[in-house]
Amino acid sequence: MRFARNVLVGVVCLGIGLAVNADERQRLPYGDLAKNALSRAGMAEIAPHAFSFEEFLHAGFLHVRLGIYDLYLPAGDELEAEELEHYRDMALTLLDAQRTWLEWLAPEVKGTREPLADLKKVHRWVSGWKIDRLPRAATAGQRELLEALKAKKDIGQSSSRLAEYMGSGAVLSLDREKPVFEPVVLVPDRERFVEMICIGGWLYPGHRTTYWNRHITHWTHFHVDRYKFLSLELTDPCRVDHDWTAGVPMNDRNPDAMAQQVTQLAFGSLLDNYYGARIPASIAGALSVNLVIDQFGECDTRADGDLRIRHTGAREVFVPGGNPNGGMLPPLGAASRWRDRQGADHFVSLLRQAQKQGASRIRKAKEKHLHFELISDSGAARRVVTAPFLGAGAADEDAVPPEYRGDWLEFQRAYRSCFLWWLQNKAERSVKSSGKSFATLLHDLAGEQNEEGDLAGAIARIYDGHGLSSEELGKKDLEGRFLRWLGKQR
Repeated sequence: MRFARNVLVGVVCLGIGLAVNADERQRLPYGDLAKNALSRAGMAEIAPHAFSFEEFLHAGFLHVRLGIYDLYLPAGDELEAEELEHYRDMALTLLDAQRTWLEWLAPEVKGTREPLADLKKVHRWVSGWKIDRLPRAATAGQRELLEALKAKKDIGQSSSRLAEYMGSGAVLSLDREKPVFEPVVLVPDRERFVEMICIGGWLYPGHRTTYWNRHITHWTHFHVDRYKFLSLELTDPCRVDHDWTAGVPMNDRNPDAMAQQVTQLAFGSLLDNYYGARIPASIAGALSVNLVIDQFGECDTRADGDLRIRHTGAREVFVPGGNPNGGMLPPLGAASRWRDRQGADHFVSLLRQAQKQGASRIRKAKEKHLHFELISDSGAARRVVTAPFLGAGAADEDAVPPEYRGDWLEFQRAYRSCFLWWLQNKAERSVKSSGKSFATLLHDLAGEQNEEGDLAGAIARIYDGHGLSSEELGKKDLEGRFLRWLGKQR
């Protein structure tokens, strides 16, 4: 079934908070741009009712299966060495992400040794790709890289075993009839990326308000069906004559920015593949942040948190039928206090500082570790918010005034990330025992006993009856213990 998932468009863009120029309000030739993308793949005459993404990607893209991911890159004569190097680097990055994931689960899951050995072998093969061979292979119609690069038999066997293991969900004891993989399409430049967005509106006329609107020139990723498309360039904020095809390399601001962004977004797809609605989206987001930090020592991305543009009140995610007039160009530069160290210390120091400031403003409160200070968008006003922030009794974000929403979103991002890191490393008597309980939690959350997404119930089963949170936040509540631990940090 082609519409396997709800059509969902994730909208993220880095840059400066510039107002949209009047010239950009002019309609793009959306239908023509969609046809351009189809033409590049040799499908210019295809009709929407006969179109399939499987055929589109098979016809016009390089492909390699790396564990759970099907990784694609547009093929063609215009392929440049740098684009191919990025493709190889992102392939290595996604293998590293799966290795980190398996290492998280290893304390609970038996049998990860062979998949990790296969992953290591495939990683070594990808590291040795001969970039100069890829354009010739693409021109000759050899899109599958195992074939194009003449991989040895043992590499093919390791690749197949790893894909079967990851796609089947065996690491989480999932019962699947066949493996389910995650297609990730890397698009090197803004022109081809916007053309591919336009395919969404060409294919699904009912969703043209989503795919055919003036903001698409600022997006950096989107979904159509189960296919995730990731731009490897950002819109150039200084583009001449408002040329929407102009882009700037993602790595200009940070040499790891592209890899971190791809890792966070692709890992979100892995979590959705394994868990779906069995874990809250906020927890999946925090796990993705933490995996990036484990892999890179920081999380310098703009895939979550405060993604507003100040003058539109835009949202991060579009859903069909929703308002398409927002969600583009979240500025969020390094000036944000929550991005000061990009999570290098798992946000401990920033949260502790906000906790101290919150306590100082609630002088008569007995439980001072429950309070945190927010700062308004202008920086001129302060407001205290009080735990719990997790579980059914969590503070209502709708109660936070609009002028504090940016700091609130960034606080929530840091808080959830830090809590999960604490759970994985500090919640028990040792790092080893903490890691084992955390791995058990990740495993059990994917099981049938968690069909309703009962995070609190899973935690109670694993942590000796301790709850996730409560209004009282006593010593038996994990969030209460976390807040007391945080209050003892410098």
